[in-house]
Amino acid sequence: MNDKRNRKSGRRPKKCRFRGNQHIKKDVKSKAEINPNKSASFKKLNVNESSQLPTNDSERFRFIDISIFKDFEKSLCCSTCFGTINIIETTNCGFSSTFKISCQSCNVEKTWRNSKMVGIKKNVPTINRRAVFAMRMIGKGAKSLQKFSSYMALPAPVSQKSYDKINDKILRATTVVANSCMKKAAEEEELLTGSSDIMVSGDGTWKTRGHSSLVGVCTVIGAESGKVIDIDVMSSYCKSCEVSKKLYSDKSKSSYQQWQSHHAKSCQKNHFGSAGKMEVEGMKKIFRRSVAERGVRYLSYIGDGDASTFKDVCEDKPYGINTTIEKVECVGHAQKRMGTRLRKLKKDMKRKKLADGKTIGGRGRLTDELIKKLTTYYGNAIRKNKNNLFSMRKDIWAIWMHFVSTDADPQHHFCPTGENSWCKYNQAKI
Repeated sequence: MNDKRNRKSGRRPKKCRFRGNQHIKKDVKSKAEINPNKSASFKKLNVNESSQLPTNDSERFRFIDISIFKDFEKSLCCSTCFGTINIIETTNCGFSSTFKISCQSCNVEKTWRNSKMVGIKKNVPTINRRAVFAMRMIGKGAKSLQKFSSYMALPAPVSQKSYDKINDKILRATTVVANSCMKKAAEEEELLTGSSDIMVSGDGTWKTRGHSSLVGVCTVIGAESGKVIDIDVMSSYCKSCEVSKKLYSDKSKSSYQQWQSHHAKSCQKNHFGSAGKMEVEGMKKIFRRSVAERGVRYLSYIGDGDASTFKDVCEDKPYGINTTIEKVECVGHAQKRMGTRLRKLKKDMKRKKLADGKTIGGRGRLTDELIKKLTTYYGNAIRKNKNNLFSMRKDIWAIWMHFVSTDADPQHHFCPTGENSWCKYNQAKI
């Protein structure tokens, strides 16, 4: 860190604050105004606010020290006889407490809760559901909620059984909301495309790296809107099944078979095979249900360099034997592969001497900085000429010819000309 005494002003410069950019300053009022040629950042920052749920500012929660109620008692009186009152906590269920206000003179009593009651029978405190929901949103569970309650001197949270029940209700509610949002995203994609045959980008991700992950997620995103249209979670592990193996040592018993038949509907294990096959199986499911659940067909598929997923989806024939799915290469992945192969070439040729007696790396050679430039220019050349194969080929070769040029043998005939050219040689000729 630079010493501020070395600066002329003697003070450190102020930290730059984000004050917006050209994407968030422009107001997009309708779906029709969304320009599909804009960047992904533009699309994400201008999500239509109509999808946001209205909020009520009066429905808020606060932490209150229970000893403060003693101060309230001194300032309040009975509405019937104006006598002295007492406020005590009678019961509590998790973070929900019931308080009783009683008059010392006329013995009038009233009770109230610190949280609204929800549910069909109005018997579930809102604060307990919100506490479980908050833990799930930050990726924590019941044990973390217990620690938080202990450190904050709060009452003990709901039991593990109640926590699981609330968690199941939250899962059902979020599933309904997620499906509704993804259906709207499919409708928006169809509107922007002008057809029910749309282009999507698909990819898979895993909970852990490597080929031993037990959980994987497949996602399909609309090419025009940039919104998630469908997902599928693949799991090769179920905790309930693992616990049952220890409880039921003899699997031939009728009790275990009865439990297994009852558990089959809620079993979390839906994948039998390697972790690498999760993406393939998940994509096949998503394509099969696209017409029934989203009302669209994914006839153009933007994928990464892994051709096995696309090959298996095509062989599955989700839209019939007469309908083919087109593979659209992702420019970002093509650009990344160029960088990967250049770095591999540099590593393989690290200690070998070339024709000029020098190694491939080093100053003025194939450095990491040069590889970064080459991959960037390569990607830009593809994006700039995506509808003109001849111009794309010319611009890609211009990159190679430009960087191998020397003063004795200049090769800038493919480089763009004019004042705005990235080639300084052609700029100097003006």
